Amino acid sequence: MLIGLGLLGDSTTLVTEVKSELNGYRAPFLLVMAERNQLSEVDFWRRIDAEAVICYTWVDPRYNPILRAICKSGKSVLVKADTDGRLGYPVVPRQYLLKHRHTAATFALKLWYRFYRLRGKIEQLEEVSGVMVESPSAYLNIQKFLEYWGRSDLVSKFHMVPNCVADDITTAELAEKQNILSSVARWNDPAKNTSMMLSCSKKFLEDNPDWRLRLIGPADDVVRQRVSDWKSGLRDRVEITGLVPHERMAKLLGESRIFFMPSNWEGSPIAAAEAVCMGCTIVATPLEAFDFLISGGLSGTLSKDFEFESIMRALASDASKHKQGIYDPMGIAAQWRSKLSTREVASQIHKLITA
Repeated sequence: MLIGLGLLGDSTTLVTEVKSELNGYRAPFLLVMAERNQLSEVDFWRRIDAEAVICYTWVDPRYNPILRAICKSGKSVLVKADTDGRLGYPVVPRQYLLKHRHTAATFALKLWYRFYRLRGKIEQLEEVSGVMVESPSAYLNIQKFLEYWGRSDLVSKFHMVPNCVADDITTAELAEKQNILSSVARWNDPAKNTSMMLSCSKKFLEDNPDWRLRLIGPADDVVRQRVSDWKSGLRDRVEITGLVPHERMAKLLGESRIFFMPSNWEGSPIAAAEAVCMGCTIVATPLEAFDFLISGGLSGTLSKDFEFESIMRALASDASKHKQGIYDPMGIAAQWRSKLSTREVASQIHKLITA
């Protein structure tokens, strides 16, 4: 995003908490690292040469002291929400409530949300100039959320701006597609639904002997252990890469036909956006970000729900469309590269900042 704004002629600075992994990082823009308590000081932000600040908060009230300091310094603030638009409500995940009745614990969680968490979120929305959400469905959820809580006056602060995809993806040559089912995740993250991903992938390989599975991402020991129990005929068709340099992603995704992501929840997954920019279709659970990227079936298939049978039907349907030649990988890549390029997304953000 900062690189895209730089291409438009904007002067940009990245301000972040002190992180050891950034030591020695040669950024193509000014990099300022500070301790957490400094970020909540008005004088700190007065010393930052900027008219506006884009702040990643996920609409989390923990960042309110920082936002207040930025606003008091005289700068406008645009929040990056990275959200499904539900803003953490209901606080009890829908997958849980499908299988369990309401309990005293779930009731207590709702009271906590109503009288503490919600207040902090509303205070943040009142403070800032605008909020970016990443999909149309997320925007509609936000609208319903605010109307439900009697704050429809805040809806006008929200703007639909997707995540951008790095230029090394959006300008990469498209490789010849192979029958590869790929998935990218931190495999120990409960949001990624790793157990379901592996169960469905195993069944898919059993049903489709001409397909292979490619698993990309850190905490790969989690998937290696599970796959080691599979029959040798299946194990031989599984590639587990671990964490890879970003420059390899274009090749790995470019060779794949289907990007598989049966997540429990997501904000706006970059890996899925990169996949469609490399001409993959997406098979995923019915979450807002995937609904946007699948584009009404033009670039993938959503499962009906989060259950094994529904996800398998979605995988089978998508693979069948590939076999019939219904999908156009070049067309999919062209559509999403035009929408998600750094310059295109940066131009939308520039308009919001300068409005």
